[in-house]
Amino acid sequence: MQNKGFLVKVLLITFIILTVLAYSTNVFSEKNSYVLQNIVFLTAAGFATFMGFLAVKKNNVKTNRGKAILFITLGVGMWFLGELSWVILEISGIDAFPSIADFFYLIAYPFFFVGVLKEFKVEKVHLKTKKFFFTVLAMVGLTALTAYFTIYTNYDITIPLIENIISLSYGVGDIILLVIAAILIINYKGELFSDPWVVFATAMFLSWLGDIEYAIYYEPYEAGIHLFRQMDYFWIISYLLISYFFYELLKKNLQKQPQIVKNY
Repeated sequence: MQNKGFLVKVLLITFIILTVLAYSTNVFSEKNSYVLQNIVFLTAAGFATFMGFLAVKKNNVKTNRGKAILFITLGVGMWFLGELSWVILEISGIDAFPSIADFFYLIAYPFFFVGVLKEFKVEKVHLKTKKFFFTVLAMVGLTALTAYFTIYTNYDITIPLIENIISLSYGVGDIILLVIAAILIINYKGELFSDPWVVFATAMFLSWLGDIEYAIYYEPYEAGIHLFRQMDYFWIISYLLISYFFYELLKKNLQKQPQIVKNY
């Protein structure tokens, strides 16, 4: 077990070093840096999906908790397929927007939302007036910010209707991420990050933050300007937090399992 823990730490440190090299230095050529960025991104998304399926395997999907984990895993899996499709299309020289990648990205949001609703059938919502008020107030402000940058400013009368619909759908999806984060934070009990679901809420918030940055700085990001490509950190850290969320659920599941005592 100690060897496994050491190996995980080594792999995590290696991943962090590769991420920093890919995004924060000029060690590699522009082409190689782009390739490494895609590898880092797909690794983070793929590992989160893998951890999700492990969590599903250890939980009974007939229960509400099992269904919650299943739906969230499906959401993460859709994001991974979106990332993979996007990379393949770009490498092939095909415009990735609009494309099948958008379908995978967008279908993930309902999966996440349903997963959280299933969790609330396990853990009843506990509303504390003061926390509820400030959280809702913050959410209203952030929702207005989201609506402005991802819906209002994204509408373009000069492009086809289908592109506008897809583009505006991302804004609706980001609002869903905010709602998920808000209701999980309102409901958490105990110390911050002691609850895996608060970790998941943080992951959703970081993903939202990355989307907002992308909506604001779309042109310099797509132009490959080094400083703006670093906004990928938000999404990469989000995937890592989702992996940690699944890990904590797996750990709690193992702790609940009865220990087998052998008599010799």
